[in-house]
Formats: sequence, structure tokens, C-alpha cells
Amino acid sequence: MSDAAPEKIKRFLLKDIQSGSFFSKPVYLDSKFVLAAPEMPFSGEMIKILSNWEFKEVFSAGEPREEYTAEKDGEEGMEVTEATFLSDSDKVIRAETFYATFQKYVENLFTQVAVKNELEFEPVAEKIKSACEIIKEDRRFVLRALRNIQANPNDNYLASHAVKSTIIAIIIGSYLKLPNHRLIELGVAALLHEIGMIKLPPQTYLSKRALQPQERKRF
Repeated sequence: MSDAAPEKIKRFLLKDIQSGSFFSKPVYLDSKFVLAAPEMPFSGEMIKILSNWEFKEVFSAGEPREEYTAEKDGEEGMEVTEATFLSDSDKVIRAETFYATFQKYVENLFTQVAVKNELEFEPVAEKIKSACEIIKEDRRFVLRALRNIQANPNDNYLASHAVKSTIIAIIIGSYLKLPNHRLIELGVAALLHEIGMIKLPPQTYLSKRALQPQERKRF
């Protein structure tokens, strides 16, 4: 049993949090709802959404900072992996390659489901298992790749959304210390959470307007 003292959770008023801050520990809306991991900026958009929902404060054992800084606590006894010996530039390239490869995989998966109208769970779970390993090792660099890669108008919107959702879900799940099988289930759920929309015309879910009554009946 660890002798470490429990972390002291503090409350932070939304109006006092600088947009784009990086908290040194995960940020919570309540005891079970994680809003952001340390590698994720606490964005102005998130502050606006929370304010619109009339939330006034969030909770964290960390502190907001202008720039992300990796925590050194608990590094003793960490598993030594290939990524341990890579330079930052190598990790950036590795993360960007992972992101591009994962994006292509999801695009092909969604196309296959649209054509064959069937989905095999086991291969998807194995893909997510591999993704979990890479994301947990290089989560800061994977998030950097996620932010830096420019959206292409020709990209498959649903696939891009699924990839981003999956990466963020796995990062948050790892901070919650979910066991591996639960983390894989979370990743699969994030990947497939809107797969049913592949049956809709793209203009339906890409439009910012509300659906008309006849469209609601049709879809």
C-alpha cells in the first residue's frame, strides 16, 4: 500500500482560468467527469460551453500553467520502452505517422462498413489495443500532432472526428487508470460512437442548420 498522501483537490472559478492554460493534473467537472488531461489545453471554447451550461467552477489537484510541463513525479520504476530513447523530434514524427495511419485505417473501416453493412469487433479491438500502447507512451506528442495537422477539405469528416474522439478518450482513460480491457472498450466506443451516420448524406451532418421536419422523418 502506498504511503503517499492523497492529492488535495482545489476548486477553480472559470472566470479566473486563462484560456489555453495547461493544468498540471487532470481537471474534473465532478468526482467522475474528467474535462482535460495535463497535455490538453483548457480551451476558451470549453470555458464558453461550461459557462453556457451555467457551471461556475472546476476541480483539480494541479495548477494552471501557460505552457505544458511534464510532471516528474512517479517516473521511478516506469516501464522502459522504445519511446524512452527517442528524441522529441523523433517522437513528433512517430506521432504524426501514427495519426495519419490511424486516420487511413478508420476511413477504410467506415468504407467497409458502408459497403458490406457489417463490422467485426475483434480486429477493431486489436487496433485499439495497439493505439492505446502508442498513445500512452507518446500522448503529449500525439496531441500535438492532433492539433498541428491541418484539416483537409477532402478528409472524411466522420473518420477525422472518430480519430480525435478516440485519442482524447484513451488519454483521459489512462489518467483515470482504467484497466487495459476497459481502456480498449472505451477506445472502441469512441471510435464507433457515430458510425451509424455513414448511412446519411454528408451534407446532412456537415450543415450547421437544423434539420427540417421532413428530413427528421427521413433520417
